[in-house]
Amino acid sequence: HKPMELAGASFRAVVQTDAGTKIFQLNVANGSVRTSLDNALPNGTKIVLTGKDQDGHTLQARFVMQ
Repeated sequence: HKPMELAGASFRAVVQTDAGTKIFQLNVANGSVRTSLDNALPNGTKIVLTGKDQDGHTLQARFVMQ
């Protein structure tokens, strides 16, 4: 189990709160994906990360903030 090589990958996050749904493009740098948010995410926020690695394989993860 080692970290994935992310160079050439692209990701986005779909964030759903009581206030609505927003889509954020994620920046790939130094082996991690990041974005900037205007505010902290409240408990119960649903987050779906989707993207493609450098080989074109689709990746997806789902989270609920607690």
